[in-house]
Amino acid sequence: MGYTIEELAVKFAMGTLDPSGCTKTEMSLLSMYMNDSNSSTLRQLVMCNVAGLKTNPNKLGFDGLDSVVEMKPKNINTELKSKKKLDIGGSYSDMTIPRHNKFIEQNALIHSGGFVNGTLVYQLEITYGSLVPHFQKQLDKFFTGKHEKNKYLRSMYFSYKQVQEFSDPKVLFITDNLSEYRKYMSKAMYEYLVYLKSTITKKG
Repeated sequence: MGYTIEELAVKFAMGTLDPSGCTKTEMSLLSMYMNDSNSSTLRQLVMCNVAGLKTNPNKLGFDGLDSVVEMKPKNINTELKSKKKLDIGGSYSDMTIPRHNKFIEQNALIHSGGFVNGTLVYQLEITYGSLVPHFQKQLDKFFTGKHEKNKYLRSMYFSYKQVQEFSDPKVLFITDNLSEYRKYMSKAMYEYLVYLKSTITKKG
């Protein structure tokens, strides 16, 4: 078949991989790693591909090589029967005021991706700067207005509600089969994605 790992992962995530061209073992491994709850490496790889970026092989820096893009993939594995749902959200671990300010200076971008069983449902580009009012509240509450050495905000989060309130996301991908994934997100978020998809349809 001659596909690279990246090509296989992208085809799997986009639902364009022909199972007859793969062995059962290959399909099983793809499904296992695309659904891996302990590692988002393949999902990040898919999102970088959608964005036209190469993945950064280093642990430090942004996820997209030579970019200011941070990938925030979330996957719902239906076999686990979890109550968790997609919410266009994400979080930053161990945040500090200097790091936050640097992201603002760099005009950092957030790519929020939603997957169900390893299949990509949506990918939106959000400017970090647009969420600063929400992030700043969390930082101010934790740091009480000043940076302290060796002190970190363990999880600085955002969700679809903040994206809808503060941001004007750029749609990189929303599946044409969105209705099939309706039950894996809130009604409000589903309607928001339908609205976003309608805006790019009108532009097209």
